[in-house]
Amino acid sequence: MNPPMPDQNLGFGQKHSFGSCGVGVILCVRDLCARKKTFDWNFNQAPFLRARLMVELVELASNS
Repeated sequence: MNPPMPDQNLGFGQKHSFGSCGVGVILCVRDLCARKKTFDWNFNQAPFLRARLMVELVELASNS
């Protein structure tokens, strides 16, 4: 299983902020816990994935 890390752009002035690493870690853990054999996302989707993760966290907090 190869993690999607090679798709991440590094350095200042790139299109993804440093927070995309944290999103990537959370998504990797989610996928590993679900026993997925492959990742269905990559770091080019980081802005969308970060927004979706925030919505899921807000929904989880409001349901508890």
